[in-house]
Amino acid sequence: MAVSKEAHLHLEELEAGTSYLVRMRTKVAHEQASVAQIWYGDEPNLERQFYPEDSLAYYVWEPKAAILKSIVGPAGSKFSGLHSDRWLLCSETLWEQDTLGHRPVRLSRYDWVNQQRKLIDTVYQDTYLVGKGAYLLYPMKKQWRLYEVGTGKKEVLQVEGARLQRPYASADGTAIWFGSDAGIWKYGLASKQWEQLEHSEVFQTRIVSGNRMYGGYPQGIHRYEVAADKMVWELKDSLGNRSWRYGTYGRRLTNSSGKYRDFVGLSKDTKTVVYLEEDYNQAPKLCVQTSGKAPKMLYQSNPFDTGIQLLQQERIHYTNSDGIPLQGVLYYPIGYEANRKYPMVVHIYQVQHEQTNRYPMPAFGQRNNDAFPLRLLLESGYFVYLPDIVYGDAGTGLSALDCVHWGLDALGKRLDIDWEHLGLLGHSHGGYETNFIATHSNRFAAYCSGAGNSDLVRSYFSFNDNFKRPFYYQFEDGQYEMPTSFVKDPQLYIDNSPVYHVANVQAPILLWTGQQDQNIYWEQTMEFYIALRRYGKKVLMVLYPDEKHTIYQPKASEDLTMRVLEWFGYYLKGDKSMDWIDKE
Repeated sequence: MAVSKEAHLHLEELEAGTSYLVRMRTKVAHEQASVAQIWYGDEPNLERQFYPEDSLAYYVWEPKAAILKSIVGPAGSKFSGLHSDRWLLCSETLWEQDTLGHRPVRLSRYDWVNQQRKLIDTVYQDTYLVGKGAYLLYPMKKQWRLYEVGTGKKEVLQVEGARLQRPYASADGTAIWFGSDAGIWKYGLASKQWEQLEHSEVFQTRIVSGNRMYGGYPQGIHRYEVAADKMVWELKDSLGNRSWRYGTYGRRLTNSSGKYRDFVGLSKDTKTVVYLEEDYNQAPKLCVQTSGKAPKMLYQSNPFDTGIQLLQQERIHYTNSDGIPLQGVLYYPIGYEANRKYPMVVHIYQVQHEQTNRYPMPAFGQRNNDAFPLRLLLESGYFVYLPDIVYGDAGTGLSALDCVHWGLDALGKRLDIDWEHLGLLGHSHGGYETNFIATHSNRFAAYCSGAGNSDLVRSYFSFNDNFKRPFYYQFEDGQYEMPTSFVKDPQLYIDNSPVYHVANVQAPILLWTGQQDQNIYWEQTMEFYIALRRYGKKVLMVLYPDEKHTIYQPKASEDLTMRVLEWFGYYLKGDKSMDWIDKE
């Protein structure tokens, strides 16, 4: 077998160890046209214009018989081994022109002995191998479909009233385990029966002790296994409080202390569990607990941060105009005094309350790469408020505006909040929401927006280098959750685009972005800056030439963090000592 120096070989053992699937991958150089490129309007795989696909070749190798057989499928097909010395899984991506989220993939059972394919299904999400591939499991129309490779039989796996999560197969391939919003469920492959291991209407449950088995599978093909007698699952309530149970009878591993915790590991005898514990007023600590004994702390991070214990937090419950229940989390200034009045900074993204029992670490760099210095704002004498945002028929921007206003109203007429000095802060999707709210609200005295969209029409018809596809999928089948496409309702996208409403801005805005941003192209920030400037609005823009969508270099992160603090200090506290803000 001739193999070039540029090729990368991967061998996957097939059943019985007498044969191997050989994958040979060779990088393909991007060819530059000497004069011009031609892009056709019906090109289904626009990504290839930017990122040429590697060349793949597949073989089945039988060493003892000295046989090397080439495996050939449709153009672009990828193969992986199954629990068989005969069958392979063939996955063929369908490059439809208007594909939005996951690319549809045609799955086939490939008989490499006779070189014949049999269609299994066309899937739109990830596929899971059960055991080594005796069964395939994939979601379809909010159900799980189970395919038996040897017989070609299909069945639907569904539990009434439960949303089943990612499947974990038992190591012997006889059962499948699912976490859900209604407990832990086991499906027996031989009995065809369901068994509920844990039932709860209060907790979300998910398996945390399973392992991903790496086998060189193509993208979108996974294999997860869990040892049933040592399976550990997590129970999480609506406040983010967590505890764990394990094994067939669901023995509790730890006593829930109401802290945000991450499972780390379980001893071989299943008697000892190691976990991380933290809260909004407690630095993370590593703990161990043995059955029948009190938990012990192994390590306390940041032990000198005793002041954080004084931090206060309050959860605010409200609904938006559609009556959807939401939460807002209000952090009190560190050193709070009830007889004083404090300015407030509002931070937005989407649903945030599930992460608000994390320890607010004062840091630059990767721990503060989105210009939201929560701890420093609290130490500087601000209330910080995190209202939840969900989207409806009005569109992303108008829905965000609605949720934020209702979240503010839910705080009532508190005398300890200086309602004349509110700031709004957001990054990425939160930056877009901040841009939009700035063009529609009169409640804020200053804004800070990072790497956010300004023109949804321009963004909709752009190519996203991070996700390697046209960006319109994010609006129709992604984070923006727009109720329809631009093609069907262009006015909806104009109504939700900040740049078309710049004339209504009433407060100063600090914009920032990295000029290497390949997610939200940095010229979206430039466009909003130019529009604000043209309308004579108060705006400053900070550009970081070597940064991307988030700010990782410590010097740049420190610079941005301090500018955010100084910006809000200038407009919310009246500190006029920042000459970079005044200098125009």
